[in-house]
Amino acid sequence: MKKIYKLTVEPITPIHIGTGNILTPLEYKTVLTKTGNKYLRFSSDSILSRIAADKSLSLEFEKTTQLNDMSKYHEFFDKNCSSDDVLYTCLMTDEFRKKYFENKQKDPTQNAAQVYEIFRDTNSPHPVIPGSSLKGSIRTAVLQGLLNQVSDNDYNKLEDEFNFLKDNQKKSFDAKLQKKILQHTDAKTDPFRAVEIADCKFDGRNGQIVGLVKNISTLKNGELKAIEKLQIQVEAILGSIIGSDKISESVLRINEKLQNLNGVSRRITADTIINFCNEFYIKQFEDEYEYFYKNAYDKVDLISKLKIILSNSIKEKNTFIVRVGRFSQLEFVTMEESFRAYWDTKKKSIKQNGETRTVFDYDGQYIPLGWCKCKVEEVSN
Repeated sequence: MKKIYKLTVEPITPIHIGTGNILTPLEYKTVLTKTGNKYLRFSSDSILSRIAADKSLSLEFEKTTQLNDMSKYHEFFDKNCSSDDVLYTCLMTDEFRKKYFENKQKDPTQNAAQVYEIFRDTNSPHPVIPGSSLKGSIRTAVLQGLLNQVSDNDYNKLEDEFNFLKDNQKKSFDAKLQKKILQHTDAKTDPFRAVEIADCKFDGRNGQIVGLVKNISTLKNGELKAIEKLQIQVEAILGSIIGSDKISESVLRINEKLQNLNGVSRRITADTIINFCNEFYIKQFEDEYEYFYKNAYDKVDLISKLKIILSNSIKEKNTFIVRVGRFSQLEFVTMEESFRAYWDTKKKSIKQNGETRTVFDYDGQYIPLGWCKCKVEEVSN
């Protein structure tokens, strides 16, 4: 028997779930439309196909290739992009548009105009939060919630065992810890095997944005200092805090038959998910707010607004908050620091709580990425 729930997902802040693909001005452009500035993602293959069938365009393109100047390629594709070549459009921040024109004057080999693409439905302009991403974020919260229930004696034994290991051995402890907490022996008896979440697809029209992501630190005087040399530009799902009304109606299934198999000791329910997610994510946000944003005097109006939204959301019936996607910060995607086992191969050490935050720059206001509100409603058995 499966319990089936409608899962309504509302992005609160911009969300970036990457594809690994990086776009250049050979694949996008900016335009001024009647409704404002827009970012147009186009198909260079579509343009090239049209060029191949047009003798004059072919000659122009051949002359461009002979110049051996990447900026001239950019100009050629920009000029010859038609509405038939456009795959999708996004809103953009004012700063991205400003940087776009600055970047086009730079040496293209500097990669200054690169934009990180977000995950979309196959052959569709609509952005997607994969169900696997939501499930992974839920799993982290449930693991921490169950870890909080471990007796002090057992917790101390686990902590001693972890601390006894060499740093390069600690990553492997994570799997052992999860088995201990979830009381399973292998993948077949993992209680999360019974939890399925469908992908969440969002309407792409005015529901996605392109902007700059900045790495910031808090100075003693309350100033938030951005590391300007790090220029990261991303596509993102927009988020209600900056004007989107887009939601996705997905499906959460909990297979009770799988939870009743021999060897499965833990049961995951909708209430388990709601309670542990709210406990974990509100605590992580409040800790982050206290350390990084509380005493900041500028650029945090949206963060103060987010604090209120999250606090109110966890009071709503059958509702939980969660953080997904890239730039979600280490503390939000792992269990507590005592058992943090993310091995930094460059520094050859365990990653600890960061001294910086990664935020989306919405025209001078900073906002953490990845926050969602999810409502669970049972529809059938």
